Formats: sequence, C-alpha cells, structure tokens
Amino acid sequence: MVLAKILDKKIELTFDTGFTGRLKISDSNYNSKKVKQAVETYGTNSVGAFGAGKPLPGYIFRTDELALGNQTFQNELVMTGSTSLIGNEFFKDFIFIMDWKNSKIYMKRIKNNPPKLESFGFGYRFIDAKPVVAFVFKDNGSPVQIGDSILSINTIDLDHLDKESACNYMINRVEKDYKTIEIKVKRDGKILDFKLDKNEYLK
Repeated sequence: MVLAKILDKKIELTFDTGFTGRLKISDSNYNSKKVKQAVETYGTNSVGAFGAGKPLPGYIFRTDELALGNQTFQNELVMTGSTSLIGNEFFKDFIFIMDWKNSKIYMKRIKNNPPKLESFGFGYRFIDAKPVVAFVFKDNGSPVQIGDSILSINTIDLDHLDKESACNYMINRVEKDYKTIEIKVKRDGKILDFKLDKNEYLK
C-alpha cells in the first residue's frame, strides 16, 4: 500500500504492476466539489486488463496537488473506479526500489513528463484475446459504443490474435502514436467503419 493525499483526503493506493494507468481512486473517495476539471466516462475503465466488469459511470480529473510520501505532485491525472491503485504509467518516470522488509518504496525521478489526457474517446480491453470497447467518454459524440468488438485499427488485424499477440497489443497500443485512426468494429452482427481524431482533454 502507498499512502497518498488526494482531494484533501488520505487514501491508500495499491501498487499494481498489472494496472497500465496512472492513478485510480475508488468512487467513494471522489468529491466533485473539489475538482475543477473532469471528464465523465461510462464503462469499465481498467483499460488493458483481461476480462470485463459491470459498466459504471466514472470520472477522469486533474488534481491541484497530490501528496505521495514526502513528495508533492501538481496537476496529476486521476481516474475513479472500484479500487484505489497506482500503476505503471505513473512509475515510468522514476527509478524505484522496493524495500519489502520495511514496506517502503524509494523513488528517483529520471524524466519529467507532465501527464496528458489524449484519447480517441474510448478505451478497450482484451477478452479471450479479442479487443472489446470497455468505456467511452460521455458527451464527446464518438460513434463507438461499449461492447463493440474491434476488428482492426489502421489495417492492423485485431480479430485473429493469440494470447501472446493480444498481450503485446495490450501493452503497445496500435493507436498510441496516431492522431487519426480508421477503426472497424462489429456491432450486433454488422461491420461498421469509423474515422476518429485524437483529442486532448483537461488541458
């Protein structure tokens, strides 16, 4: 557990190496009155994990200040969900040492990349090695819907993956370096093609 202070509240975050996001707090710890900027989402926002949960409303927001150990971080991105986690996206800017004996994590910053929220307005998870849309940004007008099965992104076939390939694309997202994507999905037996632009949120 890592003790943090977010939205003026002390929260225990679980260090989860399987969580590809930055920071997540449980829904009960979210206080909209203390948040200046937020994006509302709907679905299961643990993007990248195998399996699926029940779709629920959620938020991605910026904190004015986040205290973690003896360090303070400004303008961090945090999402809400069923649990409170700290993940790989946050730690990628650090070298860290786990002291299991004393239950401590020592961190040294090696990069300073201010977190950006860039998205095509949806996120997906792999279920039985097939990518399925797991959450969407509300009110952004995206034609993609929760439950859509993704067949391809920019001509990369995602419909015939083995577990190893699915794991690779789970970590190395096809769309991450593109500003525009062409996506083919299957919905209720119909094949649909969409062209989507990446947007930056919570600037």
